[in-house]
Amino acid sequence: MDSPTPKQGVVLSSGGADGAYAVGVLKALLSGKSPGTGYLPLDPVAFVGTSIGALNSSFLVSHLDEGPAAVADGLIRLWLEELAENPRQLRNGAFRFRANPLSLLDPRRLALDPLRSVSEFAQDSAVLCREWLMRLRDFATSEAPLEQRAAGLLNFSSFVSSEPLLEIIRRNIDFAKIYSSKVALSIIATDWHRGILETFTNQHLTVEDGPHLVRASAAIPGFFPPVRIGDRIWVDGAVLGYTKLSPAIRAGATVVHLIYVDPDLKAIPDEALDSTLETMYRMFVTGWAARVNQGLEATARINREIDALEKFVQQARLSPQDRDSLFQAVLGPVNVKVTVHRYHPRDDAFGLLGLLNLNRGRLEGLIERGFKDAVEHDCNHSKCILAAPASQ
Repeated sequence: MDSPTPKQGVVLSSGGADGAYAVGVLKALLSGKSPGTGYLPLDPVAFVGTSIGALNSSFLVSHLDEGPAAVADGLIRLWLEELAENPRQLRNGAFRFRANPLSLLDPRRLALDPLRSVSEFAQDSAVLCREWLMRLRDFATSEAPLEQRAAGLLNFSSFVSSEPLLEIIRRNIDFAKIYSSKVALSIIATDWHRGILETFTNQHLTVEDGPHLVRASAAIPGFFPPVRIGDRIWVDGAVLGYTKLSPAIRAGATVVHLIYVDPDLKAIPDEALDSTLETMYRMFVTGWAARVNQGLEATARINREIDALEKFVQQARLSPQDRDSLFQAVLGPVNVKVTVHRYHPRDDAFGLLGLLNLNRGRLEGLIERGFKDAVEHDCNHSKCILAAPASQ
């Protein structure tokens, strides 16, 4: 009996500007140039995205009907023409610093659009003034210790606006198509008050709420301001999740392409611990790697359990109905074997500050590298999880 055609899913992690690496991997998968897809164009049933992965996956699902080659080219255009730093406009497309006096006094920017520069500075000043008044009020009326009240006066994210990213999301992602798409999309964000992960699917990503949810998934705490939707506040899904395989598997994927950007821990030099920023980076990478490994180990364990149950079914000569009942009782709804192909840069090519570096030349290099890694994908080297076919 022929094995059923594998159903493919894609899981995209966080990584900020380093998410351009995933764009190169996706180009190879969509164009059928990677052994991970058997050199066939990727035909996914599900996408899962966290942080910048939420932006990439939302764009892909909303444009898949244009064909794999066109959607890959469109994603590259989004990064290089919309998100990347624009030398002519002297800004990037993802964020800007509020009330930046250097921008106001820059003759090049004033020459390009003087009204916009002055208007933005005035609006930013009003926002910052209003927030400072609120913080000073809290400082004066709070009964907390002086040190705690003083710490509450400082909020770096107040000086950063992610409105440019919201504009890009609205301009490039068709949420009406996502809502009606047959391809399952899951966006991961962190509930900042309750400290839990939330998964938003096609039905949540409406024209009204979808842009804010994608931006919320990418709201790096401490840098980007959190996103309020209704009475709840959301931040980057990577705070707790980084990557999640389960939504893709629940959507029916039996082959998952996991794309993430953190290096192997051993690739980070010990000298990095001499720097506070690099020490923080290693701390983040350690947590991210642990979450990735937990998901992969759980998948491998389920594969082994299915093999053991299949042997028992054959020895006990159970009927198909009894087999299904047994699998449901032991494994629950996720009771199929899954192959996971891993794509990530194994050396420390990025660093902490790379998360915010949207230099066009750098992004082009990351895209090229991701494409090359996917074209040369080796499951043994990448330590992929390969599910052997079930015995018939």
